[in-house]
Amino acid sequence: MTKKRKVSLNKQLMLVLMICSLCVILATIINIVNVFKASSRSKGSENSLSSETNRDLKNDQYIIGNNPTDAERKYFNELTESLKGSDNAVKAEALAKAFVSDYFTWTNKDGNYEVGGLQYIFGPKFTAFDDWSRWNYYKELDLYIHQFGRDKLPEVETITVSAETKKEKDFVVETMEDKPSFEAYRVSLEWTYDSKTKVNLNDFPTSGEFIVINNNGRMELAEFYDSYAIQEWDEYVKAHPELFKKDKKD
Repeated sequence: MTKKRKVSLNKQLMLVLMICSLCVILATIINIVNVFKASSRSKGSENSLSSETNRDLKNDQYIIGNNPTDAERKYFNELTESLKGSDNAVKAEALAKAFVSDYFTWTNKDGNYEVGGLQYIFGPKFTAFDDWSRWNYYKELDLYIHQFGRDKLPEVETITVSAETKKEKDFVVETMEDKPSFEAYRVSLEWTYDSKTKVNLNDFPTSGEFIVINNNGRMELAEFYDSYAIQEWDEYVKAHPELFKKDKKD
């Protein structure tokens, strides 16, 4: 009798374990399906854009970014036109505008791995800038896409030069062994976003300063400072005036 009872209990335990295992498997499958639906559902054009690059604009030195907006096309065409002339200040302005139209536009990006405007970055800084952007300005892009929908995110609409573009002292790359120097220009820009944007634009830059260099005939972006970075720097200088006083011997 005891033996039969043990066998019966074992069968019951096995049945319970099988039912539990099936429940876990079913729950896992349901979770996977839900995650897939959430990531692929079209919430304001959230479908992947990777297969629709539309990179039909290019010139001898640059190619437009993936899925360009009307503004990106406009400023890329301005860049192409500037290359026909000999005024490097004009070329610097055009390149900075092309960069802003792509980098600060999120409506045509698939995720934080797709950083805009990299084609305009100074070669030796390309990788570092890409990595920095993913962990800074582009850090929350994936969250914004799922929360608001891609087509409701910031899209640069107009860009204007806010101060005279000036030639700077040569830009020296201190991190390179031979410390090369390049002809440099400082470009000051302001920009607006499309009105369909639903996010709080107070969280996004609308102005900045850009150092554009002449790298053997190709204008490239070496550094830039958006309005928040400039403000933080000004506040730091005010908070630590002793660090910026000239040596009394000078």
